[in-house]
Amino acid sequence: SAPSATACTTPKLDPYPPHGEVVLLPGVTGSVAMTTVIGLEAFDDPESEEHPIFDGELIGPAVQSGVAEALISNRADFDGAEWEPYTPTKMWTFDPGEDGRATVYVRYRDGAGNESAVAALSVVIDPTLVEEKEVYLPYVAR
Repeated sequence: SAPSATACTTPKLDPYPPHGEVVLLPGVTGSVAMTTVIGLEAFDDPESEEHPIFDGELIGPAVQSGVAEALISNRADFDGAEWEPYTPTKMWTFDPGEDGRATVYVRYRDGAGNESAVAALSVVIDPTLVEEKEVYLPYVAR
């Protein structure tokens, strides 16, 4: 091949991106409400992946900066989405199509700025379901 241009660079202390998925919480099956809690499962340890980078032959010790942020959207192009602090659960409102199916897309970013591949969850929305909410009334005594 032809020679490439020379460039000076500084290697990152943490070159490995996080990885993760988006899931329904345990016990949730079938159709879901338009607004429901989703589970965000992300990890920043390259050795915990099913197929680690370089098929398990990592160059040097794995440095982990920790999953710091999540980018969540109903659109695959993440148009209008903003990075937010990572939490293991998130209240989310789906945007279903005419067939009642909806998909949420998530990317994760670690403390070193490495971004994960896109994770997605597709669900069927039941418009008759409503997310249960607990209401706490004040206690009044005479």
